[in-house]
Amino acid sequence: MSLAFGDCATVGSALTDSFLRLDLPDLLPTLGLLGPAPEALAAVWRGLRRHPIGPGASAARVLRQAITPLGVKPPIAAEPVRTRQGTEDGGHILATGPGITIRAWATDTDLDPPDRARHSPASAAHRVPESLRLRLTRLAGRPALPQILDAARLHQARVTNDLRAQARGGLECFLQAVIADPGNPGAEAADLWHDGLILIHRLLFILKLEASTDPARGFSFASTRLWRESLSPNRALGPLVRRHLDHGHDTGAMLESGLRALFRACRDGLRCAELTIAPLGGALFGADTMPTLDRLRWGERAVALLLDRLLWTTARAATGTRALRRAGCGGAGQGL
Repeated sequence: MSLAFGDCATVGSALTDSFLRLDLPDLLPTLGLLGPAPEALAAVWRGLRRHPIGPGASAARVLRQAITPLGVKPPIAAEPVRTRQGTEDGGHILATGPGITIRAWATDTDLDPPDRARHSPASAAHRVPESLRLRLTRLAGRPALPQILDAARLHQARVTNDLRAQARGGLECFLQAVIADPGNPGAEAADLWHDGLILIHRLLFILKLEASTDPARGFSFASTRLWRESLSPNRALGPLVRRHLDHGHDTGAMLESGLRALFRACRDGLRCAELTIAPLGGALFGADTMPTLDRLRWGERAVALLLDRLLWTTARAATGTRALRRAGCGGAGQGL
């Protein structure tokens, strides 16, 4: 059984989602940490694939189906634990081998809901002593955690360099398409580049906060239906990008109007029953920060090329995952 971390989420900055998905499965065998899968774990994996635990499942079902089969003994309900937030649920103590125990929590709610972050199960797990003592060792007993953290840091450095190159390439494609639009009057290249840098930093700022799993460091409203379906660059605009570039669909003005609406919501704020966005303003979202670009027509292709470079990366061939097709500035697909 091969490890697949695609459905896993990380909390904190030490191990990123992309590191878990792309590099960690290849790293574990080299550290002697990935031997033959225990039959119990394989059985749990098969059971979850046949009968996934979906929304609305009870905590008892989570405990019975996902946690209990992992231990060599049935889990034991732990005593409540006193933390800085008061008395909290201690979870269940699970024996996974001779002298090896872990704490596990079963819940019927989101692990980290944005509206109750301080009292969420994930936050409680951080506060309860010993719940996050990670013991990764070689078979010979040498600690492996430093190597894993070093690999995670190197991975993040690669991702940062790749994103820098993709952001520049996306901005160049965007500006070339804007300049080529016959409906746009001439504009100074220096002014366009300045405004383009503001635009790219706006998007990187929004994408970073939208993707954060920590409500204290991200957009608390990113999980709301209105944001996901109307404003989110990933979920609302991303599918339109793929339809426009991959299938040649006519998206009208949905990409341009959607991106402009996103920027207006961040600049002026938005308040309704489901969603509240405080006005951001400042050097990124102020009313006059992109005077040249604001008066020009962007066009669907320009916005599609820009978002294509920011929302997706080309997976490394060694991972065995399908590389996403990229649209070049001229029209033919090409890699970064």
